[in-house]
Amino acid sequence: MTKAWAEGLPVRVETVSADGVPAAFGWQGQTHAVERLVQRWEVETDWWAEEGETRRLFVTLITKTGLLCVLFCDLMTGEWRLSRLYD
Repeated sequence: MTKAWAEGLPVRVETVSADGVPAAFGWQGQTHAVERLVQRWEVETDWWAEEGETRRLFVTLITKTGLLCVLFCDLMTGEWRLSRLYD
């Protein structure tokens, strides 16, 4: 089963590499170390869009415990969020 959150759940990210990939993230009281990057992409909308301007960096990751998840960073605020979690 897949869990998804359109606006994402806040996560604490540790040590981001030069290409924007977290080394680990904290969620629900646990730290999840990143095993590998699966995919990385950016989304940008224009300021006149109905939702307003959006600039986000998305990463699909596999953690060392086997979680497959999608995180995104709001590039305007620097805030990281969990967007999707695959079982």
